[in-house]
Amino acid sequence: MLRERRQELGLATPGDVVLEQREVLRRGGIWGLGVLAGAAALGLLATLGQRLVNVSLVKAMEVDAQMASLQNVLQAREANLQQQRAGNITLAKALAAIPSAAALMRDLQERVPEGVQLTEVKRTGSTVTLTGLVSDPASFVRLNVLQLQLAQSPLLSEPRLLKATRATGSDAKATADVQPVAAARPASSQVAFEIQAQARDLAADPALEGTLGRLGAQGLMKRLQLLRKEGLLP
Repeated sequence: MLRERRQELGLATPGDVVLEQREVLRRGGIWGLGVLAGAAALGLLATLGQRLVNVSLVKAMEVDAQMASLQNVLQAREANLQQQRAGNITLAKALAAIPSAAALMRDLQERVPEGVQLTEVKRTGSTVTLTGLVSDPASFVRLNVLQLQLAQSPLLSEPRLLKATRATGSDAKATADVQPVAAARPASSQVAFEIQAQARDLAADPALEGTLGRLGAQGLMKRLQLLRKEGLLP
């Protein structure tokens, strides 16, 4: 009778209620497990993401360290190359500064006027010292002409007279560290002189190369040309 009454009233039987409650619990359990699984998955993803970030950071730090090391190596090599180039330029200038005795003597022979005799030509560093005798008449005029001629020399600059005195008798002999130019003859009245001039920097003026060739300094001219070709001289 009670079952029939429940059916008439549309009420569920106790068995149906139990089944319905079990279904609700089952569904709730499924949803709960889903939420837990999702949370676990998110946690796993977060952990994996953090690990990937850590790995990326480590790799980035390794790359930065390698880049810094390579940069240091490049800077060291660049400094070494610059040092070598500076040394090569210094050596090149030193080679270019080596005077050509043949060229200087040839140039002096072309510029010494009549009545003037050179007894010594000596170079100390960039200073060239000329000593000699000037014969009368007009010995001081000849001496002035010699200074003007030296001022036109492509190998010398700033000639200046250090002394000029009357001298008699034979010339002094050249010493071992100087190069004799000409043996002066005794004269009744002569003027002994000493002139100093500065040797020009051959490396600074490419136009002098042709002059060196004309004066017979072919070796020095080719040396300068080669150094300029290599970029060691301006």
